[in-house]
Amino acid sequence: MFGSVRARTAAASVLVAGAGVVAAGFAVHGLLHRSLIADTDRAALHRAEDVAALVEAGTLPARLPIPEDKDNDELLVQVTDRSGRIVSASALMVDAPLMLPGPPPPPGGRRTTSVKGLPPDPHDPFRVVAITTAAPAQGFTVYTATELELVAQSDDALVRLLVRGGPPFLALVALVSWLIADRALRRVEGIRGKVAGITAEALDRRVPEPPGGDEITRLARTMNEMLDRLQLAGERQRRFVADASHELKSPLAAVQAELEVALAHPEQADWPDTATRLLAEDERMERLVADLLFLAQCDDGDFSSLTAPAEIVALDAVVRDETARLGSRSTVPVEIDIDVRPGGAGVAGRPEHLARVVRNLVENAARHACHAVTVTLRADGAELELVVADDGPGIDPADRSRVFDRFTRLDDARSRDEGGSGLGLPIAREIVEAHGGRISIGDGPGGRLIVRLPAAPSPAPAGAGRSEGGTGGQLEDEPGAGDGGLHGDAPAVGDGDVAHDGQREPRAGLPGG
Repeated sequence: MFGSVRARTAAASVLVAGAGVVAAGFAVHGLLHRSLIADTDRAALHRAEDVAALVEAGTLPARLPIPEDKDNDELLVQVTDRSGRIVSASALMVDAPLMLPGPPPPPGGRRTTSVKGLPPDPHDPFRVVAITTAAPAQGFTVYTATELELVAQSDDALVRLLVRGGPPFLALVALVSWLIADRALRRVEGIRGKVAGITAEALDRRVPEPPGGDEITRLARTMNEMLDRLQLAGERQRRFVADASHELKSPLAAVQAELEVALAHPEQADWPDTATRLLAEDERMERLVADLLFLAQCDDGDFSSLTAPAEIVALDAVVRDETARLGSRSTVPVEIDIDVRPGGAGVAGRPEHLARVVRNLVENAARHACHAVTVTLRADGAELELVVADDGPGIDPADRSRVFDRFTRLDDARSRDEGGSGLGLPIAREIVEAHGGRISIGDGPGGRLIVRLPAAPSPAPAGAGRSEGGTGGQLEDEPGAGDGGLHGDAPAVGDGDVAHDGQREPRAGLPGG
């Protein structure tokens, strides 16, 4: 029963309301009781003062009541002299013992208390007020008593009211709480039902947003925003799978065609040439698979392999080595301009990944340049700014938000051999952000990619005497690996290509391998 939110809400409301009713009942009972006792004391005091006035006037009769008292038939009064002897009493207190034993109050003083055992009703409590007269008739004490039956009746009436009215009131509280919770939860249940019906094939459906700005409306709005993100992620995943399948289909189809032609005419086939072409297609598939595995690891959120174990990498040496390595294969000259003091181009990270960033950016610029590519490295406060610019058509501002998306090609009409796979810039962004930097697109003319990385102290750059000019290659997004002349001989991760001497260079596979 209490597994329902409605039941728990109603039960909690009843408990809180019940505790409030009980506390209020005790408070009202106490206030009412004290008020009635005070009224009783005032009435008894007035009677005692009337009798004391008779004593002071010397007209006290031996038998009371006071004729002016409308309650004289129930009057309970006793008067004692200085010796404590009863000298006057009301009809009900004649021959009765003193109603309040003990010493009387001092002259002009007063004493009030509750007693039992008075003759009218020995079992009921009475309220007794005693006052002692002052001069001229000093020393007489007047005792008046009032039965507390009215107080007891009032207390009993209040208790009966609470006992009889409390349960219906608590039942009403439970019902109202249930209805309010049910009204709110019906909207939640509606949202839940809609979400339960949304499958991977129907991510375009949304839950209804109730009017207003309460928590239920915000919940529905948040659910719709989450569904928007899921739909976008699903669409990106489908596009990614489709693009990856398309990219892999092309080299596989080329391999199949080569083999079919060679097998159809085995006596005419040039098997070494066929093997060379098949090896090139295999290398393209291997590069693509390595890039996909690299990005998949980045999607897992584990960037430690991109930066650890970290070492201080001289970024100026990386720029010189990468441009020099690509120079012999380039059709577009690459000029470098390094404006960094010796030892001031250090970056904490992995040299092979930082080299991959430079390589991807330079090759991307060389592929789109008309006549030249310029690589600039300078210090900007606590950061290093690397700018790779080309004199090509540039990137339209409308396309800048998607150039770092995977498999994005802004020149869709180009052939796959002339263009890259569309993974070079996304990989560069992942590496730069893992190293605490950022990459952006600057204003032209031409293309202009800007990388900013946090600087760290570095050793003097290797090859400082080397010329700051060179040529670069117009290659795929992710061409070949190479030692790059860095502080170690680790190959660029996920790359692979045919080296300048015709021998195949090694590949490293996953990041950090």
